[in-house]
Amino acid sequence: MMNVEVVNFAKQFCSKPKYVFINEKNIARLAREFPYYKNLLQWGERTNYVVLDQGEKLTKSQTIVFELMANSINYCYWYGYPTVRPCGSSSVKMYELLKRSWKLYSGEFGITAGIVYRLIELMTFYRFPLLSERVKHLEELTQSPGGIERVVSAVNTCDATELLRKVANSFVGFGEDLFLKRAQLFIFALLRRGIEIPGFEKLSVPADYQLPNVLRKLEILKYSRKLKKKVDDFDLIIKGSRMEVELRAATIIACDKLSKASGYNSMEIDNFLWQLRKKVSNTHHCTITTDY
Repeated sequence: MMNVEVVNFAKQFCSKPKYVFINEKNIARLAREFPYYKNLLQWGERTNYVVLDQGEKLTKSQTIVFELMANSINYCYWYGYPTVRPCGSSSVKMYELLKRSWKLYSGEFGITAGIVYRLIELMTFYRFPLLSERVKHLEELTQSPGGIERVVSAVNTCDATELLRKVANSFVGFGEDLFLKRAQLFIFALLRRGIEIPGFEKLSVPADYQLPNVLRKLEILKYSRKLKKKVDDFDLIIKGSRMEVELRAATIIACDKLSKASGYNSMEIDNFLWQLRKKVSNTHHCTITTDY
């Protein structure tokens, strides 16, 4: 059972769809086939906190702050067209630059101006898109009184649903997305770092570019003729438009149904779809956004 609030928001856009339609029969079919995909459903080996390139191992609290920084800016790495990525900007590159900036970190919760501006300097050098938005989201972490401490404390004391609320309520950059994609991705990142968070099974999938594209290939999502043409022609779809919201909402609802039909949780389904993304020939939709 996934995060009720996010799923209920998604249901409002899926009750009378105009652009994206869910194929219930193909959800049931894929759920029956899941035993054949066990290797794709598994999370893989969980790492033990963050280890920097120099071999330094971060503490649990530092790992939480590291992932909070990373997921505050983990979005849109291309300019107008998916393959236009000067200097190879990507989430992998972003994590690499964050590690290079970490030497300016101070204490357990000390995101200093130094580490923020070093990371901004590196992202500018490597021509990351949406730089002004990334600057705003990084600076918010340093300027929200007690925000980081609240999140670190919540990781240690709250279940996943309450932690999600704490993250969304503490930082506008996380909370302004209706479907809380990066806030949920932050929790998934901590789980992959070996940090236990009870109740994570209640979270929904983090809806982005890639998941609806894979679900389309699996014939679980069907696009209207108008949407199909826009996606296939690489036309930009406006953030917050009915097309864009239906794409994400239908992804969340389809994965919720798949979870109920198969017994696998949202993190396992997200992992399955994410690993299939490079085997899909059709392109994902193009939206310039800080949500994903």
